[in-house]
Amino acid sequence: MGDITRWGAAGQKYKIHPETLEYFQILEEQGSRPLATLTVEEARQSSLDKAEQFAGTIEFDGTTEEYFCPSPYSTEGIPIDVYTPSDYKSSSSILVYFHGGGLVIGSRRTVETLCKIIARDASCIVVNVEYRMGPEHRVPACFQDAKLVLRWVNLNKGRIGALNSSKLGVMGDSGGGQIAAAVCYDVKGIDYQVLIYPMTDMTCSLPSFSEFSETPGLNQSSIDWFMENALKTDKQKRDSSYNPGQQISQYNLPPALIVVAQLDPLRDCSYVYNQKLREAHVESSTILIRGAPHGFYNLPGFFEELCTETNGHVINFIKRFHNS
Repeated sequence: MGDITRWGAAGQKYKIHPETLEYFQILEEQGSRPLATLTVEEARQSSLDKAEQFAGTIEFDGTTEEYFCPSPYSTEGIPIDVYTPSDYKSSSSILVYFHGGGLVIGSRRTVETLCKIIARDASCIVVNVEYRMGPEHRVPACFQDAKLVLRWVNLNKGRIGALNSSKLGVMGDSGGGQIAAAVCYDVKGIDYQVLIYPMTDMTCSLPSFSEFSETPGLNQSSIDWFMENALKTDKQKRDSSYNPGQQISQYNLPPALIVVAQLDPLRDCSYVYNQKLREAHVESSTILIRGAPHGFYNLPGFFEELCTETNGHVINFIKRFHNS
């Protein structure tokens, strides 16, 4: 069991899950440094190291194929991994996944186990996207790549083993959830969206940003670090193209499931965005994962209870969009 005092007032207000306490205790014992003190290269390596230590592995009964989505921004194209479980039926849906990492860190490798779990348990095809990130390729690069991949997948369902009538979903965690939500405004043919503690408003003005501004893991200093490396200008924090919560209208968007981590600066983003969707008569619901920190979901090898709880909701939601 870890030290609850590092959570300050939040540790008194909320019941912190034992997996959360132990995780940050391990990081402290290993000498993990705050994100804001790292270079981009160090932060990316740290993200990969955490995935290798805590994400776990599974025996995936199915196929993994790499494709390259054509792009005017890259001669090689956008790399994607396509996971197809052995029990996949062509009537099942296709899910395009965007990894988290504040649009700066993370990769296909950091969510590989997670994507395979979803493909296995939901019996769907999962497309794992390697989009461009800042500071080398600042916003809007990641959003451009996401839209290109979604349009390519929609036109090539048969090539990756599905039917033209197969439903298409988007999903992502954190910054990947931000991407997944944003593309629903611009890309036709998306049937559902699963948003895992998404960043929907980069102004960071909601109460949860203040409440968890100095807690372990994602806090205000790390959010500032991400934005410094991801954005071209501060104006992008208010640009509705990248901030789904600042869009004027949410009408005609696909049904949404939004997973909320209780101990997360981004928590209120989910609640406010869910309310906007519902006011626009979009089917949307939130699932609160109590005692969970931001970033737990792509580490299922360690956060076993929290991820199992989350996936119970996620998998059931995805299965709703399989054709009968």
